[in-house]
Parts: sequence; structure tokens; C-alpha cells
Amino acid sequence: MIDLENYKRAVLWLERTMSEQASQPDSKLLRTALSHTFKVTYNVTERVLREALLQLSDDPLIPGLGSGELMRFASDEGLYLTSPIAWLKYGLAIELDKETLGASFIENALPHLPQYLDELQSFASRLEGRLTRLAA
Repeated sequence: MIDLENYKRAVLWLERTMSEQASQPDSKLLRTALSHTFKVTYNVTERVLREALLQLSDDPLIPGLGSGELMRFASDEGLYLTSPIAWLKYGLAIELDKETLGASFIENALPHLPQYLDELQSFASRLEGRLTRLAA
């Protein structure tokens, strides 16, 4: 079962952390917190999307789909999150951040966070609508 309220809290956590980091852009602590929330929401979003697709479709291939394939499948099912290319870029930003021990976050991920947040918020709304219709 999808815990949509928990997902919305994760997205809200990202939004708040972005706001705090913007007010104190030189804070290493807030930059680290923002990097962490970005990674958490990325992983949680992919898990929630996979769970939603399993509820909405009986396709046995869903558990084994890669990230890009998952985004394409979601779009085909009317549960659009973002483009496969954008999702893979977000994932690449996370991997680069891991490789550089956080040194690349500002350069590779921070510029994309407003769009990323908008996509997550829109996805949460669409998912809530789909799950509400499914339950009715």
C-alpha cells in the first residue's frame, strides 16, 4: 500500500530545505542537508512510482524496469512524472555527488532543483487523483 501522506511529507521536506539553503547559500550544513533530501526524494519517488504502477497495472515486468524504462512505462499508463532523460540526469547528479563526496552538488543538481520539486509536487497530485479514482 502506498503511503501517499509520507511521500508528500518527503516532498515538503525538500521544499523547506531548498528554502533554508537559499536563505543561507554559504552554509555547508544546509547544502549537505539539501543534497540528502534530494537523494531521499529521488529514491522514495522511484519506489512510490513503482508501487503505484504495480497497483494500476498487472504487468509482471514492472519490478525489473530500470529508471528510464520506468518513466516511459509510467507515462504510457498516464502517470507522468518527468521525461526519462530528466530522471536519468537527476540520477546522474546523485551519482556524481557520491563520486565527488558532495563537491559537485552545487554544479550538477542545485540548478535543477526547482524543476525537480515542481515535478514531484505535480506527480503527488496526479498520483493522489489516480489512487482516489481507483479506490472509488
